[in-house]
Amino acid sequence: MLNVWIPTPYLHGTRTDKVNKFVSQKQQLDEMNTLRSFPKEKQNCYILKVDKKTVRYLIRVGFCYGNYEGLSSPPTFDLHIDGKKGAIVKTSLTGEPTYNEAIYKTRGSGHIRLCVVQVKDGGVPFISSLEVVPVYPHTARRVVTVSI
Repeated sequence: MLNVWIPTPYLHGTRTDKVNKFVSQKQQLDEMNTLRSFPKEKQNCYILKVDKKTVRYLIRVGFCYGNYEGLSSPPTFDLHIDGKKGAIVKTSLTGEPTYNEAIYKTRGSGHIRLCVVQVKDGGVPFISSLEVVPVYPHTARRVVTVSI
């Protein structure tokens, strides 16, 4: 798994918040108890350094709203990978984390650009967790995504 993040623009204008500070329920997964929100810019990106030789990566992005700002208004926003819309993220008040996953084929550039993008009246984008795992050719056929 890759843990190196180079945020653009260097996390300027972002906030780190505790999830569930307005509710009593704490998430079982530690990474879902905090989040980084992006209230100032319409689009905020991470540049993820990856190996130029490895072609495919499993990208898993986790979101847990947890009413972190006390507004009871879970946001909806877009998730882009290398400039292309990958998913619409719809968060909820349930307190349960949601995940977006993709097997992504790189272009040999040595990085992947992952962005959260505000949509009109959608609220402030955020990320709770981000995982990038190489998928090697001999294991690619064994990768299975399961919704629980």
